[in-house]
Amino acid sequence: MKQANENPLACNGHPEDLGKTRKDSDNDDSATNTSSTSSINDVPLNNCPNTSSSSSSNLNTSEVTTNPDSANELVVLPEVSFNIRIQSSGLEVFDLPVTSSELVQEIHQVLMDKEETCHRTCFSLQLDGVILDNFTELKNIEGLKEGSLLKVVEEQYTVREVRIHVRHINELIHSCDLNDLYNGTNGYSLCLVNDITSNDTPAASAPTDRKKGADMNESDTNVPEYLLPNQNNILLTPLFSTNNKVNRLQCLKVFAYSGWNPPNGSRKLHGDLMYLQVTTCEEKSFHITACTKGFYVSQTTEEKFLPKPVQPKAIFHSLVDLLNSLSPAFKKKFAAIQRKRCTKHPFERIQVPYQIHPWLSPRFEHTMDHFRAEDANINKLGHEDHIPGQVRDWNEELQITKELPKKTLPERLIRERAMFKVHSDFVSAAIRGCQAVVDGNIMAINPGEESKVHMYIWNNMFFSLGFDVKEHYKDFGGDAAAHAAPTNDLQGVRAINTLDLDGLHTLGTIVVDYRGMRVTAQYILTDEHRIYTSLIAELPRLERVIRTKQSNLSQLQTRLSKVEKRLTKYSWHLNRLIKTIRRNTQEQKQSSRFNSFDFDFDRNQSKFLVYFHFTNISEDLDLHSSHEFHSRIRQIQSPYITFNESEAYLHVVYLPIRSNKQNICYKNILDEKYFVLYEFTGGINEQFDEQCFQGKFLLVKFFTQFDVDTDHLRWNEFPQTSIGILYLDRNATKSRNEFDRLQSNYNVTVECSDVTCLFSKNLSMVSIICPPLYSIRIHNQFYELFFHLLSEQIDLLVPTCQYYLPYSKVIDYSRKSTPTSLAWLYAIYFQTFEHRLHTLIAYLRTLYRQPALAKPSKFVEVKTRLIREDNFYYLIHERHINFTQMPIGIMDGISFQSYHKSSIVYEPTLYDQWNRLYQPFYRSNTQTNPFESISPEEQYTILILTYKQRFYQLNRLLLHLNGLINLHRIVVLFNQIDPMGSPSQTNFTLEDFLGDYHVYLPSIHVEIVYLFNLPNDLNNRFRPWNEFIQTDCILSLDDDSFLRHDEIEYGFRVWKENPSRLIGFISRSHRSNTLQYDTSPSQCIYSMILTGAAFLHRWYLDFYTHVMSKQIRDYVQRKMNCEDIAMNFLISYLTNQTPMKIGHRETFHCYKCQESLSNKVTHYQQRTECILEKEQEQSVVYGSTDFGKTCTTNDKYKELLDKVSTMLKIKPHAVKTEKGEVVDLLTAVECKGIVGNDGRHYLLDLLRMTPPDLNYLPVDVEHLSPAMKQLEYPKTYKHRLCCLRQELIDAFIEQKYVDFYRSIALNLSKLRSAESTSNENAERTNVEEAKRIVNEISVEDNSREIIQSACRSIGSVKDNEFDVRFNPDLFQPHVTLNQTAAETAADIKLLKEAAEYLVLKQIPLMIQDFQDHSSVPVDGESLSESMHSRGINMRYLGRVADLLAQQSSLIYLYEIAVTEILCRSAKHVFRAYTQSVPIHLLSFSISHFLNCLLTVISSPVSDYSFDEFATSTSTTSTSSGSLANSTNTTSQKPNNKKKNKKQQQQRKHNPTMRNESMEFSSLTSKLLWIQLTNEAKSRYGFDLNCDDIEAFVDTYSVRRTCILRSLCLKTGLQLAMREYQYDSAYKSSRTSNECFTEDDIVNIYPVIKQVPPKPSDAYQFFTTGQQKIQQGLLREGFELISEAHNLLNNVYGPMHPEISMCLRLLARLNYIMGDYQEALFTQHKAVMMSERVLGVDHPQTATEYIHMALYSFANNLSVNAAKLLCRARYIILTCCGENHPQISLIDSNLGLILQSYGDYENALKFMEKSLELNKTFYGTRSLKVALSHHLCARIQSCRGDFRSALNSEREAYQIYKLQLGDEHERTRESAQVLKHLTEQAVVLQKRINDVVKGQLLVIPSLTIQQPSFQNVLEMLNVVNGILFIQIREKDLDIIREEIAKQSTDDSQQQPSTPSVTTISDAAEQAAALMNNEVD
Repeated sequence: MKQANENPLACNGHPEDLGKTRKDSDNDDSATNTSSTSSINDVPLNNCPNTSSSSSSNLNTSEVTTNPDSANELVVLPEVSFNIRIQSSGLEVFDLPVTSSELVQEIHQVLMDKEETCHRTCFSLQLDGVILDNFTELKNIEGLKEGSLLKVVEEQYTVREVRIHVRHINELIHSCDLNDLYNGTNGYSLCLVNDITSNDTPAASAPTDRKKGADMNESDTNVPEYLLPNQNNILLTPLFSTNNKVNRLQCLKVFAYSGWNPPNGSRKLHGDLMYLQVTTCEEKSFHITACTKGFYVSQTTEEKFLPKPVQPKAIFHSLVDLLNSLSPAFKKKFAAIQRKRCTKHPFERIQVPYQIHPWLSPRFEHTMDHFRAEDANINKLGHEDHIPGQVRDWNEELQITKELPKKTLPERLIRERAMFKVHSDFVSAAIRGCQAVVDGNIMAINPGEESKVHMYIWNNMFFSLGFDVKEHYKDFGGDAAAHAAPTNDLQGVRAINTLDLDGLHTLGTIVVDYRGMRVTAQYILTDEHRIYTSLIAELPRLERVIRTKQSNLSQLQTRLSKVEKRLTKYSWHLNRLIKTIRRNTQEQKQSSRFNSFDFDFDRNQSKFLVYFHFTNISEDLDLHSSHEFHSRIRQIQSPYITFNESEAYLHVVYLPIRSNKQNICYKNILDEKYFVLYEFTGGINEQFDEQCFQGKFLLVKFFTQFDVDTDHLRWNEFPQTSIGILYLDRNATKSRNEFDRLQSNYNVTVECSDVTCLFSKNLSMVSIICPPLYSIRIHNQFYELFFHLLSEQIDLLVPTCQYYLPYSKVIDYSRKSTPTSLAWLYAIYFQTFEHRLHTLIAYLRTLYRQPALAKPSKFVEVKTRLIREDNFYYLIHERHINFTQMPIGIMDGISFQSYHKSSIVYEPTLYDQWNRLYQPFYRSNTQTNPFESISPEEQYTILILTYKQRFYQLNRLLLHLNGLINLHRIVVLFNQIDPMGSPSQTNFTLEDFLGDYHVYLPSIHVEIVYLFNLPNDLNNRFRPWNEFIQTDCILSLDDDSFLRHDEIEYGFRVWKENPSRLIGFISRSHRSNTLQYDTSPSQCIYSMILTGAAFLHRWYLDFYTHVMSKQIRDYVQRKMNCEDIAMNFLISYLTNQTPMKIGHRETFHCYKCQESLSNKVTHYQQRTECILEKEQEQSVVYGSTDFGKTCTTNDKYKELLDKVSTMLKIKPHAVKTEKGEVVDLLTAVECKGIVGNDGRHYLLDLLRMTPPDLNYLPVDVEHLSPAMKQLEYPKTYKHRLCCLRQELIDAFIEQKYVDFYRSIALNLSKLRSAESTSNENAERTNVEEAKRIVNEISVEDNSREIIQSACRSIGSVKDNEFDVRFNPDLFQPHVTLNQTAAETAADIKLLKEAAEYLVLKQIPLMIQDFQDHSSVPVDGESLSESMHSRGINMRYLGRVADLLAQQSSLIYLYEIAVTEILCRSAKHVFRAYTQSVPIHLLSFSISHFLNCLLTVISSPVSDYSFDEFATSTSTTSTSSGSLANSTNTTSQKPNNKKKNKKQQQQRKHNPTMRNESMEFSSLTSKLLWIQLTNEAKSRYGFDLNCDDIEAFVDTYSVRRTCILRSLCLKTGLQLAMREYQYDSAYKSSRTSNECFTEDDIVNIYPVIKQVPPKPSDAYQFFTTGQQKIQQGLLREGFELISEAHNLLNNVYGPMHPEISMCLRLLARLNYIMGDYQEALFTQHKAVMMSERVLGVDHPQTATEYIHMALYSFANNLSVNAAKLLCRARYIILTCCGENHPQISLIDSNLGLILQSYGDYENALKFMEKSLELNKTFYGTRSLKVALSHHLCARIQSCRGDFRSALNSEREAYQIYKLQLGDEHERTRESAQVLKHLTEQAVVLQKRINDVVKGQLLVIPSLTIQQPSFQNVLEMLNVVNGILFIQIREKDLDIIREEIAKQSTDDSQQQPSTPSVTTISDAAEQAAALMNNEVD
């Protein structure tokens, strides 16, 4: 929003920031106009906070296009800017500058920020009486033009508007409070630069420092004493505050919601919305009523409710207006607060994307705030204000934003901005969730387990703790590996996200360390709750616990509950009955159109045979398809197809029509005897004549289908809610009616008439709307869509396409109501070519009224002999009727007489064959309709599944079944558990299968068929044993199911009445909310029948085996469970009917059974997993869930990961599982691929996307070189997840690439010159020359051999090109690589080389960078960043420290490295320390830890008075506990065991309970430092060799403040802001004058690790701008950097560290180009942004201060410059102490600026300190030391100390002469200065001599000229590395031509594998430029 001086934001005191037009667009000044908490759903994605006018392009407020001629050029179309007038009540009309792309909502935000109108929220903007929509762009508003008047009209309140208004007023009242800044809440953070500079800007300081002269106060120019050089102590108080005496303005004493809320029904009818209670500063209390008209004071009191208003009645639309009338104090203070708020710079008020927390804070008084209390007490469950009443689906939001288009620059900007917004919102919500988890505010989903392994689900996020859950990482280090795994996973996510590959998705992840606990938060996959089923299985136990606590309910309530359940049950059955009756009626109506087929069979006995004729009657035919069709027919064996034309019943011609150019009428040229099948394989032209395809013509589709994977058919899927509509109909009226119908039932997401638009939306349901008039063209188009969409598993709704559905005359598509039924029919009839051919023949047979053939049976019954069939054996045991063996008394009520009555056998109708039996291909084995016509003499067959070990139980069951009257046969299936001899053996006997049991086979009244040698698979129970089963009814029994005979016979009668249902005796249910398997007998409802005792139709066996998903059967076989649940699902799906239960009298029990499946511990848990929609292991289609014991792969994932493995240098490899299966992988074995329910392919567990670090693995020393063995590698580590960093892999690959070219060039040179070249010369071979030689390689064989030799030498996986990759699964437990020993040796060699490269090359290179000062870390964090940029892990920090100790010039880095080792070790000790501390003693224990760390505590705590909750008795017992335990151990043992067991049980079930103990009180400094020493040695391989802090400080010269700061930042501690006295005297114990007390522990904040998304185009512009700057094209570079800034601003918003980096570079360019004022403006923003997003004490903030000081001095603000430099020095002192190069730079600048206004004494102190440091870091003969000598000489000469000045300048002259020579300009200048100083010294000496001789009474004062402003500025430029060189334009053109030519040559010589500039490289280059390396 463009703002003028009179606009609403002009009140902020910075009109120049808002109204100034300049070259670079700072479009973030008004960013506070848009709330940072708004979602991407709030406003359009282009609604980014924008800014004041800018002549440069602003992608947020300008139309952006790309130039087609240049991919890198940006074309920006400027917007239209104009002024509008705003009229508000009580204010004069004012003008507001706007742009055409802004939203009306932004004007709302401006008015709510303006001082005069900030208290108004409920209003609308009207133009000519028309209310403007808030989300409309101004350019789309008709009639809005220059000078238009917008009126602010007050609107009526609602309850929501009242809440918004009250909240807004409360925020305005507290807008200037410092609590949020220090507490780090709501996106606020500290910003001190404006307080330091007193808001001085060039415009505000007209009388500059030099013009003011004596007007400057002495306090403004004095340097604080604690900042002078060589100070021992440093104050902490000024670090986070510049004014500690700020008084808080209190407007109201009480401002809260009234206890009379909410209004009752009567008052609601009077318009009351809410009640407020206010107490003013004058101690007056008021009860305020909020109504639709506004606010008024009511007569209500604390005791009595009187809603009527007080008299005189006054209603105010704004609450502030009402309060102003009630309280003069409020009016005065509220206005003062708003004035103060508006004086802040906008950058001080904008919320930051990621919260930062200062480690020091004042102890604020805890005031009463009812709104804060309301937020804390009301659990919003993550409900965002902009999504009321909803919980955000984080994963769906992120994946949708990632799938946004990214072809053009504007599309990429929208996509990247949306991704960043979703990620930042997720981080904020996840942090709140992690804190709630640790605080115990979220219930675990596995509360029955130990608290360490608890997991949580909240706000669609999954939380897990950093402990080893169920020993998952047992072989990798246990808890240590579990703690490190999330950070490794983050690195893998970062690598995958950087590649940004389409189709591959990762889960959003954040790692939070809080109060000693590591919590990992991740997205939850859409509807993927099966991952947590094992945890949800614990919920019944919790429910039972809760149920026991509710046992005091009355008996009446129990009875009422039972009655209610029974009524519910009866109502449910009644509704099912009504639905069944209605459905049967509807089916009768639907089947009426099949009657013509059913009663008009051709009864002749001619066999229906089809002969397919080949024809080539037209060039329009597709001969390839025709040949393919006939070829496939010959491969398919069908009894209906004949190849003898003479015996054919029907002659068929297949016409694949490719085009219709010739307009041939095939009806006229083909014989009438042919039945013609035609298919359009190409398009249909406009002259298409449909009359030519009538008669015996049928449209078919054979060659355009896409085979569907039946393993992934969606069975019983939940109803879809979103749908896409595809219009084939152009009838607008009908289309609109259909749209309205769909919209009432579904969420319509897309409408189109082109199928391509559907596939880009990832829909799961589509509705096709067809025209009412039939058309072959539409029919063909419909076929294409129908088969393609169903093959893609997309559900279809086709209510208007009945005439276009394939074979709609015989297939009843309306029989099922669910869209999934089409997928079912597709799988049966149209899935493959063979399916479609069989369906076609069945349709033709039905059309010609010919009966089906009987399906042949290959089995012949041979009785009493063991027969071998395929892979099993069977024995038919003859029946033997023996009534003496029958049970007596059980069958008394049943007659044994069998009544054989004559009956009519009905064959199934055609409708049954097509739509109920789904078997129109052959004559059904069921001679009658299976579900409607049951013969009275029907019998049943019993199926029993058993195995040899349960023969005793089987024998009892068979004897028990003897005498069943309607039993036809028993089939016994023996699963073979033990292997049977040799696989080639075939002559097995019955004794081989049953052993001695074979002689005990019983004989009963029916035949018993025994089937042996079956695989151990529960699916055998439901295989279609059609050869042995001759009845439709099957009774499935377990071998322990002993049913009474009368129960069985009764069940059979029930089945005959309900043959389509599953009828059984044992029921189970599942819970509707969790889908948990329930076996509780108290349940009055059931949802499934156990097939261990159930009747079913044998027709279902065919479907179970041949049609149901193979994936389900595989799952049953793998888990040995859930086959009965699968059958229940199948029958319910086919029939839409529930199973039916029959009561039984006895409880089943398996006598003498050694083992039973249901006795397993995991049996019921697995059954819960079966019920749920998808289970994790089932959904893992790639990778391993157990580190390689079992593994799987997937073709789609292999395709996606092929690019990943190529770019991340991962070698494709194969592993062998425990079962011997070989699986090909392209990642580490534990990397999992999961196909979510949303169809996306996710990649999880990316903790080893880089190869393992051989230096920290327990491997044989033979794998390492002698150099590494000498360095004592490999080292032991706490876990085995040590991996190399991706940065190291990139650097190593680059080095191998150079070696590759050198090797080829060397061999080619030898080949061509026939001369041998020494290795020494080969090493010096120029790389560019090598590339040139390689590019000239010929195709000769010897050249190929050279390339192959070079590939072998470097370990390339390919023999003809460079391709080096690592195997990530080397040296991993449980992983067996399926490769040769040579391949493994080559992989190990490459890994060894990379490990050596890290230690022997990368670390020394980094040390060399430090010596060259190209990288200057300031604290441990910046040192870590330097190491990570080189690919060096932090576990090598000890090695780095050892190398730094050998360099005297890097002693400052050695101190930083040792401090980092100490603080990191302390962090790990502190984490374990706090985990065992009681919650209420955390403050005391932390203060005790800090005292032991930073002071000397020699004895443990003995006084327990610190425990506020401890009683005297407990304290005494606790203090004496150790003594009692030591004296009487035996007597205490039983009690202790009981007590510990009880505590463990409590801790197990209480999620908030910790492993609390008082062990922390025994900690002393000695014990702590022993732990720290051990931790440093084990983690970093470094010996601290210190017993306490005193020894550490003496040894390493490190300030304790630096240690304290680093530890607080690493652990999240926030301490009280005060001066801590580290007394050197030894403390025997904690005393009252201790350094740290429990009151000093203010808070603990979470420390987060995340992977934020990165914008790509911004870095491209940034790097291009850098190249332009290096070429001398400053203006072009400035424009490109400005565009990079705009792009970053559009993605990140106004606040981000990378935007601060761009601002700093823009300021530097402005300064170099001479625009000092603009440089200061821009750098001012960079400083504020750095303080807000990095912290006021961050080292980068100190760098920003240094730059701002230079630009301030250039703008004649020398006092401000000195203050800024003092602040920068203060920050560096706090970070690392005084011994640092940055201090040298600051002191040089500070000395020059102090010299400029005459403070020579302090100037000389700083300059001499700079000289001392430069000698240490750069050497006594360096040019920096010479410059320091020269600057000291200048100051000394100004003081009149010419002797010292002469000595200093002489030193400078000697260095210049030595380094540069006599003729160099600097040498000559130094000589001139030396001559001048000599002359001045001679004059002074002469005058002294004259005084001595008496010629002069006093020494006359020398005229010492103060250095000029320009002279000081030039020296400042030199000190800061800015040199202005005078050069002619002609010479500059020549230089540019040379640079361009060199760039062209480089591009031409670029090898085939380009080196891609990564984002990290761009960031490093930017940092280098802004650290004066480029300048």
